[in-house]
Amino acid sequence: MRIPAAELVDVDTLRVDHENPNRMSSRQFKALKKSIQRWGFVVPIITNRDYLVADGEHRLRLRRIWA
Repeated sequence: MRIPAAELVDVDTLRVDHENPNRMSSRQFKALKKSIQRWGFVVPIITNRDYLVADGEHRLRLRRIWA
């Protein structure tokens, strides 16, 4: 299987799966926020062809808060 090249897209293009069972406690979310503030966004947000987020929904939430 060929992995497509990474591309930059506007965050407003990205959609979240409201059925995603992955949840973070407020403590975990604060730790993620602190990590991103210190190191930046080092792990990309992964989507499918329709820009539905497969990995990185919490990082996207933080990005939208800071926008």
